[in-house]
Amino acid sequence: MANNKIVPWIDGSSTFKDVTSLQELKLENNRISTISSKSIPSTVLDHLKTIDLLNNHFTCSCDLMWFRDWMKSTKVEIKNATKYKCENSEFLINYNPTPESCKNIALIIAVSVGSLVGVILLATIIIYFCRWRIRFQLYNIRSRYRNYHQLKHNNCVYVAYVIYCYEDFKWVKDKLIKEIETERGFRLHSS
Repeated sequence: MANNKIVPWIDGSSTFKDVTSLQELKLENNRISTISSKSIPSTVLDHLKTIDLLNNHFTCSCDLMWFRDWMKSTKVEIKNATKYKCENSEFLINYNPTPESCKNIALIIAVSVGSLVGVILLATIIIYFCRWRIRFQLYNIRSRYRNYHQLKHNNCVYVAYVIYCYEDFKWVKDKLIKEIETERGFRLHSS
């Protein structure tokens, strides 16, 4: 089975169906990147004497942890084991994942992505509800840098000029002018 461009397989029960006494497994020079506990059934591993996986560029990730542990504990002769390489050119023999380092990677990614989405959503909501205040503050900041100076009201007779239609005359006279001039102390000019 060497030199056949074999890619990783998930379930070895169908791959090694009816194989009962395999003693030597040569899988060198293929495209095998991962071997899991299901890749080669225990019925095959129990009879296996030697295995050769040279020149397969393994994906050194948590998916390969079972195979690394098996390599350390098996009595099967693993030919050229010191020459097995990862895709990143690191030797497989030097790759030592721990259960802690591989634990809950999906959970860490999910929490990180969820937190990022939450922060972006919260920022968007705050910006939406405070958009007028933000615009006002930006306007104030810009006006400071453009040498804007507030006008002095010392020589002003009126603080505001109110324009209204005839239908609103009663409200302007009875409510608005009374509120602004009497209770707040400002002078209005109306027409």
